[in-house]
Amino acid sequence: MSITYSDIIMYLDAIANTAINNAQQAVHQYWWHVGQDSSQPPLAYNDFKTGTVYGIGVPIIGTDSKQTDPLQSAFYLLLLSAGQNGPQMPMGGPYITDPGQSFQLNNGVNISGQQIMENIKWWLGNGYPE
Repeated sequence: MSITYSDIIMYLDAIANTAINNAQQAVHQYWWHVGQDSSQPPLAYNDFKTGTVYGIGVPIIGTDSKQTDPLQSAFYLLLLSAGQNGPQMPMGGPYITDPGQSFQLNNGVNISGQQIMENIKWWLGNGYPE
């Protein structure tokens, strides 16, 4: 398996594009894009790796600024379920944890929510390849 940062951005865009509620109306907006605007390029890899979620201020990867435990990051956990950092994302669903849920990537490929979960977990657990 070889998941890269660009795959993660495609997953986040696909999730947002399928969401019942528009991410632009959320406090964090499209936090993974420059200017929190989906029409803008994604955050630079290092900004994603070491930054915080816009409007919320929690580290994107890890539970602190040193990214010591990326599998406990708000970014990952809030895609899986509601938690101490807030409700499951995207607000109102559909969620990657919904049985049978799939998402269309910007390259036209459909991918299951289960596969997105597994791919993000692999990416985080393997040093988040660029």
